[in-house]
Amino acid sequence: MRRTARIAVGVLLAAAGCRSLPLGELAPLAPDDARPGILLASLDERAAARQALRGRAHLAVDSDDGEVQLRGSQVLAVARPDRLRVEVQGFLSQTQAVLVTDRGAFQFFVPAEGTFESGAVYRGLLWQVARIDLEPTQVVDLVLGAPLPDRRLELRRALTTPEGGVRIELADAGGSRRDALVFDAEARLRRFERHAGGERLWQVRFDDYAAVDGTPFAHRIQLDFDGSGTRVELSLRDVELNPRLSDGLFRLESPRA
Repeated sequence: MRRTARIAVGVLLAAAGCRSLPLGELAPLAPDDARPGILLASLDERAAARQALRGRAHLAVDSDDGEVQLRGSQVLAVARPDRLRVEVQGFLSQTQAVLVTDRGAFQFFVPAEGTFESGAVYRGLLWQVARIDLEPTQVVDLVLGAPLPDRRLELRRALTTPEGGVRIELADAGGSRRDALVFDAEARLRRFERHAGGERLWQVRFDDYAAVDGTPFAHRIQLDFDGSGTRVELSLRDVELNPRLSDGLFRLESPRA
């Protein structure tokens, strides 16, 4: 179960090994610069407008210790807040595994082995089966290209990047929890970082923007987990935004039923 589940869960995530921009190359924005507020508001609007996605993907997952080295094709569907469906495909598009999560529950089926597992989604589930320390709701946000910062954080500082973009850093009162977002000169989200306890936990990069229904959408998502050394890259194609997805898409029938 664990070996194959690692393939199924990994499709939903994106990763690569990219370091933060050197802060020495960034210049603080003026206190009255309106761009940080405008960019964060636009991200809120984008997240609200993107409720679901269906498409195909090519996945690459690697870890520093060599335990995880995966390449494959998948069909995926996501819907807010925590609905995921991943079909791992093999030769001639044969389904090798299916993983779904919905409203706090998960189901996992491997046709060739006839194995079926279900239960409540618990904190750390994705870490245990895929070495990816994210919750299903976070996965949905990333696939939709609209991760939102922790709303309890406040603006710490904003800087302009050498390319004309803006880096926004948010933090709690003690500075122990931080989120950072980097937008390019065209107001497209390029990077999202999450920090805790003075260390970066993970970062995601969004690239290969192309229009979907007239809206710029990132077709390549790269995620880097600092603690585990896991890197994931997800390349999307045939993307549909806000398709009608039936409830049954996120439920599996037990083969023993």
